[in-house]
Amino acid sequence: MKNILINGIVASFLLGAPAVLADDNTNASTIDQIGVNNLAQVTQGGSHNSNDSAIDQAFGGGGDALLAYVDQKGTHNDNKSEIKQGGLDQYADIIQNGDFNFNTAHVKQDGAHSETFVTQGGTNNTSTADVTQHGTGALNSTVVTQGGANNINSATVSQNGSGLISATTQN
Repeated sequence: MKNILINGIVASFLLGAPAVLADDNTNASTIDQIGVNNLAQVTQGGSHNSNDSAIDQAFGGGGDALLAYVDQKGTHNDNKSEIKQGGLDQYADIIQNGDFNFNTAHVKQDGAHSETFVTQGGTNNTSTADVTQHGTGALNSTVVTQGGANNINSATVSQNGSGLISATTQN
């Protein structure tokens, strides 16, 4: 019985080891897409990591129906995310949550029918959101939400064109 218990403890310890070894990493993701109906999705997390995500979907070129999602979470991380989109019907969503993080989100959209959502939450974070949208003749909207406790938050939204909506909530 004693041997079974010891083996069970060792097995439990070993099964938990990969999660611990996944921390203290540099995680970098770069996605470049050209064309229509493109989807890019990045998830990065952990603890004590440097998480960098860059998504370029037809920026400076042309592309329609572009979707980009970035989810960065964890504790004590340096999270950086950049999404660039060009064309029509663009959607960008960046979520950066956790505690004791440095969060930076940049979104650049050139075209019409653009939507951006940036959510940065947690406690004891320093978070920056920077969104730029250029386009005429159609609805372009941005929603930035920065919440939590003991955070330093900064949000900048620059829009040029017509049919523009911007909402920023910081608490």
